[in-house]
Amino acid sequence: MFSLTKEYERLKKGWRAMRLYRRCVRPGQLCFDIGANRGSRAVIFTFLGARTIAVEPNETLTGKLRRFPRVTVVNQAISDKPGRQTMLFNRNDQISSLNPEWRKNWPEFSDWFERAVECVTLDQLIAQYGLPDFCKIDVEGYEASVLAGLTRPIPLLSFEATPGYEATTEACLASLSKLGDYEYNFAIGDDFHWLCPEWVTAKMVASLVTTQAGDIYARLKRHCPWLSPCLQDAPEFRQRLVALTVACAFFMEMLDGSVIATALPQMARSFHDSAVNLSIGM
Repeated sequence: MFSLTKEYERLKKGWRAMRLYRRCVRPGQLCFDIGANRGSRAVIFTFLGARTIAVEPNETLTGKLRRFPRVTVVNQAISDKPGRQTMLFNRNDQISSLNPEWRKNWPEFSDWFERAVECVTLDQLIAQYGLPDFCKIDVEGYEASVLAGLTRPIPLLSFEATPGYEATTEACLASLSKLGDYEYNFAIGDDFHWLCPEWVTAKMVASLVTTQAGDIYARLKRHCPWLSPCLQDAPEFRQRLVALTVACAFFMEMLDGSVIATALPQMARSFHDSAVNLSIGM
């Protein structure tokens, strides 16, 4: 049954997500959605102008994801090693996981069944599609294994952190510390709001995962405030910066010309001359 209140809350949640991800994603960038599920994040990334790779092992859900325009769908799971693995599925498709212990968190759901899925690593995904500017990881307690299959730093990423799975969170943070100099923030559940005004250390962000699940955001420290972290070191960034500088110079020239042309009559009166003569002189 349609509920106006529920629809309003759904729209508010979508707006909060859009507002947060606008700080993470820029037009033309590459995003990985690991554990895409029904595609709520993939749709946002694509709406923001990104090229989105949605990874989801559930064949029923990937069929729905393929209806989305400009989203590349990968019907596989991400793990620390390639090959086929047994995955736990539930009729509630939001709690399926490769973590064999995950079902203990959901005693109210009894419809579990196992199925073999094909797995690849993040490194393999990057080799095929390129290094993402932003990577969202939400794989129901299997985040540490996903990051264990990564050997190069991603500029900006997020992964789900759950109370009671402190060891998983610590393993994720340890993997990232080996890859680069990261700083962190945390958003509770579907609030889509960073709790920390300033980005903090791994130890500090781990202490925030206490009673509520959420997402830990990790970014490499060296970054531009208006672009994904670390891109200023890439050749393509330097090329864009040169193009942007030249474009700004031409824009300022046009702006100066427009301002002067508008002000010519007043300037001519000040110099006690005609606007035509002043224009010719300029």
